[in-house]
Amino acid sequence: MIAFIFTVLLLIATIGGLFTFFEICILRLFFKMENSKYIKLLKILEITVIIISCISFISIEILIVFLSLIYFIVLIYDFYRKKVDIKSISSELTDYQVTHAEKSDSVMVWVGKQNALNNKTLTPLKISYNADGKEDTISVSYKTNEKDELTLANNKGGQLPPEKDFVITANMALKEINPALWALKSDSINQKFEARISEKNPKEIIISSDFKAGKKYSLSIPKGGVQGYYFQNPKAYIFNFEADKAENYGSLTLKLTNQPKSYFWIQLIDSEGNIKYSQYTDKNEIRFTSLDPATYYARILADDNGNKYWDKANFSEQKFAEEAFVFEKKLEVRKLWEIVENWVLK
Repeated sequence: MIAFIFTVLLLIATIGGLFTFFEICILRLFFKMENSKYIKLLKILEITVIIISCISFISIEILIVFLSLIYFIVLIYDFYRKKVDIKSISSELTDYQVTHAEKSDSVMVWVGKQNALNNKTLTPLKISYNADGKEDTISVSYKTNEKDELTLANNKGGQLPPEKDFVITANMALKEINPALWALKSDSINQKFEARISEKNPKEIIISSDFKAGKKYSLSIPKGGVQGYYFQNPKAYIFNFEADKAENYGSLTLKLTNQPKSYFWIQLIDSEGNIKYSQYTDKNEIRFTSLDPATYYARILADDNGNKYWDKANFSEQKFAEEAFVFEKKLEVRKLWEIVENWVLK
């Protein structure tokens, strides 16, 4: 009898585990839901359905509908609670766009070409905002800058590291691009490529192609090939660069012991405190390739709650910051060097 009960419990646990796995895959692939708290909430509601259906006479269909409604109400409330709402109170400001990066404490307001604002004197404006349930108004002043235009630049240099994409940076957030008008050439021969606006930085354009080490490339973008909210590039651009050879770079492998149980960021920071390389992973062995020769410091930031953001301490909510670790040694990366370091996290 005991063996039978144990077998049944094991079977239920196995089926439940497989169901949970496919459930998480569906939530993350189709609903783009990465935050683990929503998945945990869903599991709690499922368990509640099972328990209540076993000890009460409530219809299982009614129960499922009711708890599903609760789940989606929580999702909608959480979405709007985090949404930053910006509105113009001034009649002079009617045509504008707002961009806001998640978790950022700033917003960008992109202003259109209204006649009321097209002057060289400062125009006082009032803007209201609603952020995380906090409402207020602010006063700002705006003056038209006749020299404003959308510009593009290659801030990464003329040498493209192996297995990397080519990146172009604009001076303002981009709305759309038209790569069909562009041309990528090597030895005067057109080469296939893909271009997209970066999901992480709306000012960056990422160009992917089969770049061959030692070959030179030329990317041409015609006038109007890149669109901002109210501007387009007023002139054509040509970016010349070369795919660099692997022998000019080093690599680093970090083998972790006592790694965080959750996903985490492992970052390489230069001597000026800039994050040069970063990976988001849950592996215990991480390899960085095509590293510029330099001195680096390694850091790990744990993503304990799975929201893909390293949460700092919050005194008002009495929450500690998520875990952080710093490797005790400097990492000297040189050309052709392959460095392997063991890191025991304490």
